[in-house]
Amino acid sequence: MVGSLAVSGESGAGLMKLFEIRNGSCGESYVRSYVWAENETHAAEMFAEVHPEELKFSVDLLFDSESGPFVTFLSDSGFGEMMIGI
Repeated sequence: MVGSLAVSGESGAGLMKLFEIRNGSCGESYVRSYVWAENETHAAEMFAEVHPEELKFSVDLLFDSESGPFVTFLSDSGFGEMMIGI
């Protein structure tokens, strides 16, 4: 466990997954980092290594190679909403 890490559940290792990590701060939108890792624990460890000043953050799985195809709406602030099933 890293700081006050909130991890929603552990995924299996092997396939790479894209995670979004949020620290609770807001600018023009919420502040986030994207991490490409095997699982949530690995993503949290990588984030903590690069951002040691961030003691409280949450980790959410965005998608992996098992996810279906999708297209996002145009956005200037990250992934935003997704149109699924294209």
